[in-house]
Amino acid sequence: MPDQGPLQSGSTEVRQLMNELLAIERHRWQEAAREERFRNLLLAELLVAESGRFEEACPEKAEELANLARMIADQPYPGLLVARVDRILARSYALQGNVRRLSGDRHGAEERFQKAASALTGPPNGVERAFYCQRLACLREEQGHVEEATALLWRAVGIFREARAMEAQGACLSRIAFLFLHGNELEPASRLFAQARGLLTFECSPALAARCSLGMALCLAALGQGEPARSLRMESRVLGEVVLDSRVLLELDWLEGRLALHLGEHQEAIATLCSVRRRLFVQRRLLDVALCSLDLARVFVATEQAARVQELIDEMQVVFPVSLDQVRMLVALHDFLESARSGKDMDGAALEAVDLIRRPMAILKKL
Repeated sequence: MPDQGPLQSGSTEVRQLMNELLAIERHRWQEAAREERFRNLLLAELLVAESGRFEEACPEKAEELANLARMIADQPYPGLLVARVDRILARSYALQGNVRRLSGDRHGAEERFQKAASALTGPPNGVERAFYCQRLACLREEQGHVEEATALLWRAVGIFREARAMEAQGACLSRIAFLFLHGNELEPASRLFAQARGLLTFECSPALAARCSLGMALCLAALGQGEPARSLRMESRVLGEVVLDSRVLLELDWLEGRLALHLGEHQEAIATLCSVRRRLFVQRRLLDVALCSLDLARVFVATEQAARVQELIDEMQVVFPVSLDQVRMLVALHDFLESARSGKDMDGAALEAVDLIRRPMAILKKL
C-alpha cells in the first residue's frame, strides 16, 4: 500500500494521482479504487475536499467525487488508520446526503445521512460531526423540522468554535439567522447576522458574505432602517460580482426582491421576484415556488393588485401535480389572499402562510 502519511492532501503528487484516477472511465472507478496505487487515504481526503468545492455549484460532480472517495476508503486498511477511514466515510456520506437533498431526493438524502451517522465513531466534538450536523440541518429545515434544524446548527457552531473554524462557524450562524428571519424574529436574526459577518472573510466566502449582508439588510429594512439596509445591499452586490454559482445567484436575486419589497421599491420587487419565480418553476422547486409566490403576493397586496394573487395560485395548481405538499401550499396562499380581502393584518397573515408552507404538520391546525 502507498504511504498514507507525510504528504499533504493538496500536494502535487496526490493531485496528480487524483487526475489519473478521474481520467479513467467511470464504470471502471470501483475496480481502479482497489488498485495498489490508488488505495491511498490522502487521495480519498483530497477527493472529499474537491467534492465540497462543487457541493452547490455542481451537485452531480460533487456526488461522483464523494462516492469515489468512499470507494477508496471503504476497504481494508491497517488498524491505526480506522479512525481516519471513518472520518472520510462520514464526510463523503454527508456530502452525498446534501447533494441528494439539493436534487430533490429526500429519501436518498436520509439514507446517506444515516450512513454518515454510522461512520461518526470519533469524539462528540469532532469536526466531522459538525460537518454532518450542518448539512443534516438543511434537510431537516426542508422537511419542516425547524427546531431540530436549529439545534443541529447550534451544535455545529459549538464544535466549529472550539476548532477555531471561523468560516464554518459563520456559515452556521448565518443559517440560524435566516431561520429566525423566516419566523419574523428580526432582532435576534440581525444580531446573528452581525456575528456571522464578523467571522467571515469576504475573500474566502464571497457568496456566503453576500447572503449574510442581504439577510441583515432585510432585517434592518423590516425594522424601518432603510439607509443601512441600502448600504448593505450595495456591499452584497459588490461581493456578488465574483459569484459564479447559478444557484447562489438565484438566491441572491430572491433576497434582493424581498429587500425591495421591504424598502417600498414595489416595481423592482415585482420584476425581480417574477424572474426568480420563473427560474424556480424550471427547477421544479415546489416549496421555494410557494415561498416566492407569497413574497409576490405581499407586493401585489401592497400595490392594490390582490386579484393577481389568484393567478399565482392557479399557475402553481397547473404546473405541479397534486400532492399533499402541493395542496398545503395552495391552502397557505389561498388563506393569505382571503386575509387580504378581509382587511386583516398582512404581516401576521404572511407569517401564518410561511409557517404552513414550511411545516407539514401545520396543516393539522386547519382540520
